[in-house]
Order: sequence, then C-alpha cells, then structure tokens
Amino acid sequence: SGNPMTKHAAIAKIDNPEFSHWLKLFSETLDEIGSSKEARARIYGRAEMIAESLLLGIHIHRDGIKFPAKVKG
Repeated sequence: SGNPMTKHAAIAKIDNPEFSHWLKLFSETLDEIGSSKEARARIYGRAEMIAESLLLGIHIHRDGIKFPAKVKG
C-alpha cells in the first residue's frame, strides 16, 4: 500500500529493463493461469499502461522531464 510512484522512484537504477522484465513475468503468469485471449489482452494492456506510467513518472521525478522510450515486454 502507499504510493507506488515514490517507492519505485527511490530505486536509483530502476529503468526500462526492469519494467520489461516485470511485463515478461506478468505475461508468463497470464499464460500459466490460462487466461482467455480477450482477458489476456485486456489485463496485459493494463499492465503495460501501469509500467509506462510508472516509468514516465520516475523519469520526471528523478531526472526532470525526459520522455523515455515505450516499455516493451
């Protein structure tokens, strides 16, 4: 609980590779639980939005306004 943005921004070296790894694990979990194609697309799409939002917020908070490349899982 709390503020995920401040928790993630406090991790000095967190960047695109860590979020890409998280998305990969998320995708593998969706495969393991046997999500339907429609549910998988919707849930994974939300995960991508969360990753991109956190990464953008981290760059703004930690580095000033700098727009990173899109996170790819």
